[in-house]
Amino acid sequence: MGAGMKGVPGWLAQLRERARAAYQSIGEEASPLYVKHHIPVSQDLEGRDWDFETHESESLPERFRGLEEVEEVVVLHVDGWPALIRVPEAYSRRGVVALSLEEALRRAEAEVRRGIEEGVRLDESRPLTYLVSRLNSGALVKVPSGVDEPVRVRFVWAGSGRNSATSAYTLVIAGDNTDVRVVDEYHSLDGPVLIGNIVHVLGGNGSRVRYAVLENLSEESVFVSFSRSVTGNDAHQFWSGALIGGGKAKYRVDNVLAGRGARADALEVTMTGGTQMFDVTLNLKHVAPDTVGRVHAKGIGGGRSRTLFKGIIRIEREAKNTGAYLAEHAMLLSPEARADAIPGLEIETDNVKATHSASVAQIDPEHLFYLMCRGIPREEAVKLIAFGFFEPVIREIDVPEVRWGIRYLLERKWLGPAGEDLDPAQVMETYIEPEEVGRRPEDIFGTHYKAFYYRRR
Repeated sequence: MGAGMKGVPGWLAQLRERARAAYQSIGEEASPLYVKHHIPVSQDLEGRDWDFETHESESLPERFRGLEEVEEVVVLHVDGWPALIRVPEAYSRRGVVALSLEEALRRAEAEVRRGIEEGVRLDESRPLTYLVSRLNSGALVKVPSGVDEPVRVRFVWAGSGRNSATSAYTLVIAGDNTDVRVVDEYHSLDGPVLIGNIVHVLGGNGSRVRYAVLENLSEESVFVSFSRSVTGNDAHQFWSGALIGGGKAKYRVDNVLAGRGARADALEVTMTGGTQMFDVTLNLKHVAPDTVGRVHAKGIGGGRSRTLFKGIIRIEREAKNTGAYLAEHAMLLSPEARADAIPGLEIETDNVKATHSASVAQIDPEHLFYLMCRGIPREEAVKLIAFGFFEPVIREIDVPEVRWGIRYLLERKWLGPAGEDLDPAQVMETYIEPEEVGRRPEDIFGTHYKAFYYRRR
């Protein structure tokens, strides 16, 4: 399992072997709805000599030194190695736990095993079986019932380059009536990397989990993520995120509303350029009655990139009084860019409300003409329309650090190489939010984005 994973229990070793066997026989997508609608990443997984060995380091990379001081749970892995795992004393006194996967298998094996065995299906996707068969890293964060103040968690996954590879299993357990706020970041430090993560979030009754994914790998890298949340009675799961980097990305989120009165929201944005290819699947599965689910995804594509949005609302027989909404929209900035949106419904009961919408279009030339007639240069007009397309989704994210962090990443991507030196203050000048007027960038962006905007100062 790599140098960083020792003493692997027999059940996990057997699962890895079954995953290897399944990888040889399963298709890229097992769902008949998506057999003809997917972006293959298996050729990128098996076509390169990825290095899954983990290597212990005595020091943190310079750009992550500030993580040793922040007042939040921090779990940092570099090339699969747990370089920093830190729980502030205020959290640890309340029983909050953060462990590497290796340590969790020793101290909380039953919970890890239950999470993996209940959440991983080897017949769902070929890339998923690949990650399971190469598992070399991961983490467990547990917030027990009774912790009444918000708990902030930051996962950072970094690849050093030179074809380094990380395949992780991440388990977040939120106890009853807890408030957990997670930011999950993905970085490549130098050259191509592969980072894959299987994420499971278990939300107890009355819990509130906000989980943000910020992916900004290098253009030669590959990103693969399979996330699944199981939400209890009267609990709320909120996913948000931005897929920006990587040559290819396969990203899937399954929301299982298992408890009466549960709610799940997913707000995602993507920006592609060059030859990038993103495959995004966002699903809602309503199991219990009186549940609410909403998915809203938007993407912008330029160059010769391709974006594929997919998603299914599935309402089980017992899930009466359910409301669900799925929206997937894409804007193309280049005649050679391509995007597809494929929403679906599967309803097995009555007394429900489920709707979906999808669109793919070029920029409206009348909008562009309107702005240019008022003296705005064409390139700036295109940017205003494109970022205005994103804003309705971004504004719905109720964690300011995540909202501003996504804007910052989008601005950097738009600027290209010139964006390496982008100052957060410039981003603040572009967007106006009354409650943020007069505040410093450090106050608005918080500690979550030091790795992005402090490294060149």
